Amino acid sequence: GINAEWPLRREAVVSTQSGHYGRGALVMMVVLCGVTANNSYLTTYEGREARLVCSWSALGDRDLISGVQWFKGAKRLRSTNRIKFERSGLNFTLVIKEARAGDSARYRCAPKTVGKVDRVQDGAVVLTVREPQVPKPPATRNVSLYSGSYGVLRCNFSAAVQAYNLRMFWSRNGNRLQPAGDGMLKVNNKYNTRLKAFNEDGVDVLNITRVQSGIDGKYACVYKYPSGKSFSMNFNVSVIVPKTRDLVRNLTWSETNSQGSLLCNLTAINREIVKFHWEKDGKELKKKKVPTATLR
Repeated sequence: GINAEWPLRREAVVSTQSGHYGRGALVMMVVLCGVTANNSYLTTYEGREARLVCSWSALGDRDLISGVQWFKGAKRLRSTNRIKFERSGLNFTLVIKEARAGDSARYRCAPKTVGKVDRVQDGAVVLTVREPQVPKPPATRNVSLYSGSYGVLRCNFSAAVQAYNLRMFWSRNGNRLQPAGDGMLKVNNKYNTRLKAFNEDGVDVLNITRVQSGIDGKYACVYKYPSGKSFSMNFNVSVIVPKTRDLVRNLTWSETNSQGSLLCNLTAINREIVKFHWEKDGKELKKKKVPTATLR
């Protein structure tokens, strides 16, 4: 198995009139409205959900405001698949799902008051939607598989899919691997090799079984932003064909030491270990000793 872990950027800066800052995948801006209608500022990233809140909680009586009209510039906003309106007491929220660069603007919330209510002003939020910085791809991993055995490719960037609303897919030689039902992917109609993609404990996994010599190539797990930009983790997969009478086995060996519980995936031909790697919590360990497993 191959592990590749990248740092996940989880930045979302919220700037309010009082100068506080926060971070998170859901971004909220609360404007405390009163005598003066000052601008507040919100910065988020494409693909995230932005929540802009105007609050007149100081009035005390929720019946004094019957509703709010939201404007983007001079245009009044209406409810759509991406734009929703919420109310809780005297707090009124504009929800923008899957924020885009074109959503960057000054938003105004205009209250509809009931009776004679003095000193109620509009609220305003200046929203900036930035494009996430595309990570620099790591070096391509070289992966050798033995014909008749299996292999595992792992990409530890699954958390970004939800945080930035990314689309993830696997490809081979630049072509997207198409689904074949039950989580399986098609590698080529003339091969019996089975590819299954799934998520395991936050890791995107491609499981390759019934390896054949014709399925080698350049594999990649591709992550695509709403803007169309993408990044990928790449694997050069080669297939080694053993001699006819050789017995190829894939085994899992585990041990516990001062580092905790370790897992070793190894490939053996006859009684000789020809390939192995150690893992801890889904991450590959480097320079680990040869496993002490006895092969029979």
